[in-house]
Amino acid sequence: MPSTSEVVLGIIARSGLDPKAGYPLYAYRTSDDERAVLRSAVVGALKQAASGVGKLTAIEAAGFCLFAAEHFCRAHEGGTWSWEPIFNSLGTHLGPSTLYDLVIRGLGHWNRRVLESNHGRAFLVTLACEGGLPRALITQEGTRLRRYFEQLLSARECFQDTPAEELAQRLEEELPGSLRQDVVFGLSATLIDAVAHLRTLVGNASDPLRELDVKQPGWQTWIPLRLEDEVARDLLQGLMRQPRTSDSNPGTGVRLETRLLVDNGLRLIRKPVVPPDIAAATLAAQLRVTSDKLPSRLSLYLLWSDGTRQPLGSATRAFTQERFHTSGQVLCPPLSLETLLAPVRLGAVVGTHELQAVPLDGAELPPELPWVFTRTEDTAPYVLRGYGPVCTRAEEALVVLPSEASWRAEPPEAATELGTLERLGRRVVRLQGTLRVQHGEDSMTIRTRQPAEDIRTYAVRGELFTLGPWGSEVFRGAPRVFECREGGSQREVKAEWRPWDAAGEPWQPLGPNTIGSVALRVVQDREVCFRTRVDCLPRDAHCDIVPGKEDGEGEAHLPGRACGGRGHDVPGGDAAAPRGGGEHDRPPERRARPPAQRAAEAPLLPAQGPERECHVPGTRDLLRGPR
Repeated sequence: MPSTSEVVLGIIARSGLDPKAGYPLYAYRTSDDERAVLRSAVVGALKQAASGVGKLTAIEAAGFCLFAAEHFCRAHEGGTWSWEPIFNSLGTHLGPSTLYDLVIRGLGHWNRRVLESNHGRAFLVTLACEGGLPRALITQEGTRLRRYFEQLLSARECFQDTPAEELAQRLEEELPGSLRQDVVFGLSATLIDAVAHLRTLVGNASDPLRELDVKQPGWQTWIPLRLEDEVARDLLQGLMRQPRTSDSNPGTGVRLETRLLVDNGLRLIRKPVVPPDIAAATLAAQLRVTSDKLPSRLSLYLLWSDGTRQPLGSATRAFTQERFHTSGQVLCPPLSLETLLAPVRLGAVVGTHELQAVPLDGAELPPELPWVFTRTEDTAPYVLRGYGPVCTRAEEALVVLPSEASWRAEPPEAATELGTLERLGRRVVRLQGTLRVQHGEDSMTIRTRQPAEDIRTYAVRGELFTLGPWGSEVFRGAPRVFECREGGSQREVKAEWRPWDAAGEPWQPLGPNTIGSVALRVVQDREVCFRTRVDCLPRDAHCDIVPGKEDGEGEAHLPGRACGGRGHDVPGGDAAAPRGGGEHDRPPERRARPPAQRAAEAPLLPAQGPERECHVPGTRDLLRGPR
């Protein structure tokens, strides 16, 4: 039987690699036959050492490390990595001091080093990473791993100044719980770093792996995959062909993810998602400021409709100045269902200065429309993809319908009603085909198993101004409506309006006469894509607040035209009816009071913090908006 040194030298000679160059152990591509011979040689060397001959030589320790790394790759089938499979295969158990000495000296022979962690040297993690991604994991968790690698590659190419291992850890929620381990993070980072580099060598070649054979012989030594395995090769080919993420792509910002839970009843949860890096342009757009106005460091938070502030950690400008790194734990305070479903705002704090909290695009759940949830595989959660008309490649979707909506499936067996959402009364339908929904005058179609995705959300934007000392906000002039698609593209779309409480009246194009509490909608191809409620005043509107005798009381004075010629809700006061159509006419004066917290209905949110007073000598005005 050949000795350990003879087997190791034979593997090195066959590979053509120089150990002094520091190649990872998976680069030597040890065959099954070589591994079997190596195991027998290492067992013999360990028995001799146990008999008192002396400890293993450096090259014998190198053989032990090579066998252990290969065994981790070939035999690990899931769960936590441990030394036990190695000990069982070798028929012996090594104490920590002996084991760690073998790893240090053995890796030294290969010119490799033991990885460091927050808890010290990571001997086990090092050898597991040296072996490459286990075959069984690629086979068993192929779909989840593929999606994880795709997202990690996009993040790596978009945020080049962030280490891949840090990005891998930040994206851990895309992995099953059993794979959220340092070994997986390390291997994933190694793989994606290599793929990102190789993609720069082949451009848009139709067969990138064949192109690499020509341009970069020996490229396989960089990849921690067993490329003789067809599944692993297909995985790599898919990553090499993935559409590139441009450095100029602003990427995604802070968003609110909505999930539909189906175990132990039907219920919704919502949680913020903060990317590990955010382009400065994206963050500035979300906060409604210009990029040059963003400081080098700021703290982010969500402001819910009940006044709860949810910290999102901090954002620090990167060295390139074009991106922000985010850090810190996202805390999840207890919130009522009504608050979770109400509009939410994104705010920032810079030292002691607080930026105004602005509406978070994409966080709205239009109550009049169906909500569509899909998942990527059987064990993944159902995540909100869109509302209204939706086309998706997913095999199935869960559609959450308003309680009064009717539906018809095509074919009839394509849909099944599962029950109702807790406390909301909305009905949940499982769909595997086409669903035609009718809700009042609105009609919408949801389709699964489509060749392409067609999913849109909408954002309402315009000039907002504070109405009254309690900080309620309204649009000054007609707002604009933007259609937002996955990937960040946006375009302005035509929208219609009518008074909020005027069901049955004709819809009108948005324009100067859009005044009062109004309903907005977007219609495309005769289907309603978006509905919401907003409050609008004329572009030249202002508000005078006259304080009362007691705290919290006063009179709100608005121009008559601001009421739009009909009764509507005035934030901070009762419904006011105008008295005449002149711009300077005033409606009847009412006792003003702070607005009620109508989380599920009110589109106007109270600002937080102490009430703001602006004392103007010689007048009793507390606040007058800019003209």
